Amino acid sequence: MKQSMSQEILKLAWDIEQSQVKLCGITIIIIPENLAPDEVNAIVEEQDTSLVLGQPSKITISDDKPSWFLANKLESQELLEPGSVILRDGKTKKLHAIVHDLDCEPTWKPEWISQALDNIFSITNSYSINTLQLPVLGAQHGKFKLEEFLALLHDKIKTYHGPLEKIWLILHRKDCPQALSYLKEIDKQE
Repeated sequence: MKQSMSQEILKLAWDIEQSQVKLCGITIIIIPENLAPDEVNAIVEEQDTSLVLGQPSKITISDDKPSWFLANKLESQELLEPGSVILRDGKTKKLHAIVHDLDCEPTWKPEWISQALDNIFSITNSYSINTLQLPVLGAQHGKFKLEEFLALLHDKIKTYHGPLEKIWLILHRKDCPQALSYLKEIDKQE
């Protein structure tokens, strides 16, 4: 997909050197979602227990199956465990972090996000992933606070020992300065 001229200009203007912090040996690069890098080993996507958030479902309407059959199939599929991560292999691995249960209010819980981060870091070890694109889990389809996510991410990074070298933290552009400031403050305290 071609990027618009404004995206190209923003990409040229975005100073990656000024938008990164090194925490416990891992470089975290804060970047707006429309400037996500092309070359990473794995991309994390926020998902729910039924896999209906984010990318469209693989179930499509066809002429040979009535719509009620497809609805029942979706309804009867086994729910995934909150906090789990599904790995989809490929040139760039996709990690579906199950951090929402649409039957709950709110749909996310900090402990599910924490467990998902544990599982993500475990997968980076198992598959020798050294670059990771990561959104603020719980905030794309929920209202998990940015500072709480960053504190949780920092806690996980402190105990992490593995091949991961770089995390591209994908945010709404308006949240980038706040996230960078917060992470730089954490870096000063270490």
